[in-house]
Amino acid sequence: MAAEFLTSTARGKGHLAVQVRTEDKDMNRQTVMHTGGSRRSPDQQPVPGWDSLQHGNCIEVWSNNSFLYRAYVDVRSDDGQLIWVVEKGTGGRRLFVRGDPVTLYPV
Repeated sequence: MAAEFLTSTARGKGHLAVQVRTEDKDMNRQTVMHTGGSRRSPDQQPVPGWDSLQHGNCIEVWSNNSFLYRAYVDVRSDDGQLIWVVEKGTGGRRLFVRGDPVTLYPV
């Protein structure tokens, strides 16, 4: 039987690193996965138009100057007004509409 434990560590202003540890007691095995932790350089520019993003592109999702998570582009509308992303680590899928209070940065 596997058990999951969530731990979090503060990483500077507005950043949070979350670690998910899975312990499988039957197999005496641990898997550690880190989610969070931005690698964006201070001079990196956001994606100017979402129509330039392609399926599989890795991006960072920010809101109010705070890093939220890394994600992969799943589906984008032809005009770049809608974008579905899959959060790296959790696999959660989210829809964003151009004008939502998010900024996307290429990774």
